[in-house]
Amino acid sequence: MFIVSIICESIPDISIIIPLYNQEQFLIAAVRSIELQSLQNYEILIIDDQSTDNAQEVIKHLQQLNNRILNILLSENQGPFLARTKGIINAKGKYIMFVDADDYLNSLTIMQQSFELAEEYSADVVHFNEKLQETTGESAFTWANPLNDSIQGKYFGLTQWMLNGQGTALHGKLLLRNQLLRALVLIENQDQNIFQTKLYCYEDILLMTAFYVLQEKYVPLLEFGYTYNVRTNSISKSSIAQYDKFIKRVDDSLIVYQIIKQMLSGLSDELQRNIHYQFFKYMKSSILEIALYHQDDAEKKTFICNKLIKSNILIEEFQNKLKSELCGGIAQ
Repeated sequence: MFIVSIICESIPDISIIIPLYNQEQFLIAAVRSIELQSLQNYEILIIDDQSTDNAQEVIKHLQQLNNRILNILLSENQGPFLARTKGIINAKGKYIMFVDADDYLNSLTIMQQSFELAEEYSADVVHFNEKLQETTGESAFTWANPLNDSIQGKYFGLTQWMLNGQGTALHGKLLLRNQLLRALVLIENQDQNIFQTKLYCYEDILLMTAFYVLQEKYVPLLEFGYTYNVRTNSISKSSIAQYDKFIKRVDDSLIVYQIIKQMLSGLSDELQRNIHYQFFKYMKSSILEIALYHQDDAEKKTFICNKLIKSNILIEEFQNKLKSELCGGIAQ
């Protein structure tokens, strides 16, 4: 685990965690969207995962203008899971909000509204609306609505994720910090080496699943508070063009799947089945991308397909579906 000595004059209501890797051109807008919020008792933790651009210069400039910004530079590139973990551990706020460096809050009152709802209802998660758009500003549309329009109790978020595949993103939510810390402990109990593992994909699913296991009260907020920008060179998108990143993407999914499977082993057979189903949907997308990009490279497609099939990540009825529809019958 990571420890940084931080001196605060008062405990912030909200800690905003911004994991950063080579996104200096977007960072100022993300930070500005936080600074303009009506709620001003906050801190911003920027976790620089060894960016190779001018991110450190930008962060230091921002710190000169705002003493509530903390600059945490990792000693080596560790991936978004460990970057966010370090942010959670070093945060001082009662609640945490995650903002990606290339995204922004698009409501000036979203932090205030979320905080007040969480306090009023003793909620450990307040979930608000998001918009997804290209970084050009085009093609904006509603992406992740709250899972329900009424206050819900224990396991609601977990059930919705398993049944509908919804609510697994870390952004678009206000989360109780103590529950996030417990979620990290729960994850480590399933895999003692997870905090030495560089996860680049599916880390949000892992953390939110653990959080939902512990979640006591879910409160929806029907307000558009977050804009998620789609970039063609993001980790998930750039993997389409690079075979080694395909492999990493699949490997990360298998690590996350095994931890979640152990974490939820006491659940009913139906929910266990739904765990498999949701992961199949995620991996189906990855394999489709492989099939499209490497359509003339049977060896590479076979390797990936067999890797998935032998991992037992897919429920039995989808084995033939994977072979015939996604891998063209080449997987054995």
